[in-house]
Amino acid sequence: MNAHINADLPQALLAVISEADFADAALMESRRRDHERIDEILLSRVGSEDDARRATIGAGPGARPAQPRGDRAIPA
Repeated sequence: MNAHINADLPQALLAVISEADFADAALMESRRRDHERIDEILLSRVGSEDDARRATIGAGPGARPAQPRGDRAIPA
């Protein structure tokens, strides 16, 4: 998800926000608030998702994070 937020989202924003929009302070402030709200939602979910993952796969000694699949798999 970080790659999409850090790379794709800025490109998408530049594609849909016109020069006139960038010059509109009220519009940009509204969009800033929208983005901050989404940041809050994502931040609130990360902890919950991590807790759910740990509850499912365990977090005790020897617990390992999820492994990639296919030819990039890490041997156990």
